[in-house]
Amino acid sequence: MATVNSRRVIELWYNMDERRLCDSNGATFLDEWGKAPYIYFTERVLIWLHLLDAIGDPYTGLEELTTYSATLTEDGDFQVAAPPCRTADENINIADDWDDADPATGKFSIRLDAFTEPFETWIATGTNGVLNAKFELQGFYPAVVQPSAIIQFKFWALDVSDYSAGDPDPLDPNYLTAAQIAALIAGKMDSVPTATVGNIGSFDAAGQMIDASIAADEIMHVSVAEGSEALADDDIVGGYNTSGTAVATWLVSRFFTYVWTKIVALATKATPVDADSLPIVDSADSNAGKRVTFAALWTWIQTQLGSEYNMPTAWENDDCDTGTEVLVQWLIDEACAYKVIGTIEKAAAQVAFEALIHLNKVDDGSGGFTYSVGLNVQQSLIAATDDDDLAWDNAGTLYSDYDEGTGYLRLRATFASDNWTAQGVYMRAR
Repeated sequence: MATVNSRRVIELWYNMDERRLCDSNGATFLDEWGKAPYIYFTERVLIWLHLLDAIGDPYTGLEELTTYSATLTEDGDFQVAAPPCRTADENINIADDWDDADPATGKFSIRLDAFTEPFETWIATGTNGVLNAKFELQGFYPAVVQPSAIIQFKFWALDVSDYSAGDPDPLDPNYLTAAQIAALIAGKMDSVPTATVGNIGSFDAAGQMIDASIAADEIMHVSVAEGSEALADDDIVGGYNTSGTAVATWLVSRFFTYVWTKIVALATKATPVDADSLPIVDSADSNAGKRVTFAALWTWIQTQLGSEYNMPTAWENDDCDTGTEVLVQWLIDEACAYKVIGTIEKAAAQVAFEALIHLNKVDDGSGGFTYSVGLNVQQSLIAATDDDDLAWDNAGTLYSDYDEGTGYLRLRATFASDNWTAQGVYMRAR
């Protein structure tokens, strides 16, 4: 349901039984102004309007109407000669504005332009650039000049921002005097309890300094210069031992073993999906630790090995008898091309061939598709027998078709006798 223009889309639902805007189910009704749609002066919008019946299904009671129009004007005044916004039938249900638009099912796409002189004059009469407006959709019966109102609902009309006054003044900074700063610091210091000699001070949840329960000699402090060397197995890391409720240290090798056991203990997943990921080291970003998704990994593999469609796949038919036999086939529902290379043999007779098969899928203009198949073949007779069973120069010996019933694109061959074999490889060309 994408539009092909830059208009802002307003999607609305209207209950024809209750005669008011509602939600997409037709059940919850919107109050008059709290949920009313809006349009700004100079704006061009595209309304997607759903008309619903009493039980929330598409409304189908407009089959007698032939053309439509829409008007946005001051609340209730639809007889004005030059309304602020008026949309004629040629701007309603324009192709590509909304794929679902169909008056027979109560769905309308309506272009509404507020970049008009009447709108500019009208909006100037509002309070703070705001006006109460009303929108009306009208329909015309055959041979009737005056339109009939189909629906009406509230609409906000708003002016654009006024930039003529320039930028607002900046906020004045709030400066503290030296006396105020000294008083603030003194108040904070008064809340600090007396620290115990030899202990380390810390902070509580409120940000206030408190006495420490950890003695200074229980903490190992190591000064490390920036750009320090990488850790070694016999280096030491520190932490808090919850089982012993004390600070402890461990060799890096033991810490790594602990982390590895946690990784090994993770649950397994039998079938990864594209969004799953693996940890990697990003060599292009200073070896930073990152993760890569299976979708990105598969794209990389395809880049290294070639597209999956370009990797040859073997095929074989070892029992080809008199008549028409399928050499190789693919289940296809889109335009594509396949390249097939192979040999067809019987005793000393052998033919080598290379075929390019392409399937074209064309929109038939009625919501369906038509298919056409092309085949280009190069072949050479490698060996032949005296009984002339091998007649591969005749037109139609190798041919291709598309079976719409089963969805298979096929390469087939006609044989004049029994007990032939065929084999080769194929690859998708596009």
